[in-house]
Amino acid sequence: MNAPKLDSGAALGFFWDVFKARPTTFIGLGVWTALVFAAVGIAQVHVSADEMAALEAADPEDVSAVFSSMGAYLGAIAPVMLVSFAVAVLIESAWLRLFMRGEGNPVLPFRFGAEEGSYLLTFLLLALVTFVVYLAGLIVMLVFTFVFALGGAALGSVGLFLGSMVALAILIFVLVRLSPALAFAISRKRVSLGLAWRGTKIMFWPLLGCYVLAFLISMVIFTVTMIVFLFLPFDMSGLDASRQAVGWETLILPFLLLNAANLIPQALFRGIACKAALTIEEANAAPPAPPQTVGTV
Repeated sequence: MNAPKLDSGAALGFFWDVFKARPTTFIGLGVWTALVFAAVGIAQVHVSADEMAALEAADPEDVSAVFSSMGAYLGAIAPVMLVSFAVAVLIESAWLRLFMRGEGNPVLPFRFGAEEGSYLLTFLLLALVTFVVYLAGLIVMLVFTFVFALGGAALGSVGLFLGSMVALAILIFVLVRLSPALAFAISRKRVSLGLAWRGTKIMFWPLLGCYVLAFLISMVIFTVTMIVFLFLPFDMSGLDASRQAVGWETLILPFLLLNAANLIPQALFRGIACKAALTIEEANAAPPAPPQTVGTV
């Protein structure tokens, strides 16, 4: 495989290229995404309002009460989250088809076939890898804390901070290296974690830079959204000042706007990962560069 080189500008602007090429499909998928997840959010508010209020009211010093309230809340939202996850697989697969191959139906973009199955399996494997790396990070953090704590409590705090930073760096490194894997699941219809890992070796730093910029943009959008919600009679969880769920009809427009605003950072992150995947595929398809020879003088 030739060494794939990522064009950072092209990666950051790839979502816009996709929009210009297939605007109707892009807008149709955006509408579907905002509608579906607004509905899921409203459903979650109304099935778990009492449990959320009880969790917020639980005394933090009463560990059993906190865990009991948390269990009740998780039990209430579990059915909604399962439906949300299943729908998310179909929606994100549709988005990746559009970004990777320029395909999609703006009216009914959903399918369930080999691509969705590959996406689901890849997602679960990525979740497992993330969990294992997270546990390894915790071990690193504990080791740092223990070693530094041998020099006193103050140094122990320094060790905890340094260990946390190292653990976070390891997690970010692994996630960036594997970030094109979901795009490959759609384009190749199989799990391709190895291809993603090998292909991002050379492009790691520009890829990381793209994700950092996308993260900063998403934080700006999130901050603006938070400010807007400050002027509403309920918070982002759909509860009013008395911690009661407001009527679903009141939540429709705000939740639609919230999910519509989320489309921008989602498209940015998706575009970066897909551009990286396409760059790796192009490098795979290209004939290897001829070996350089030194001519005679």
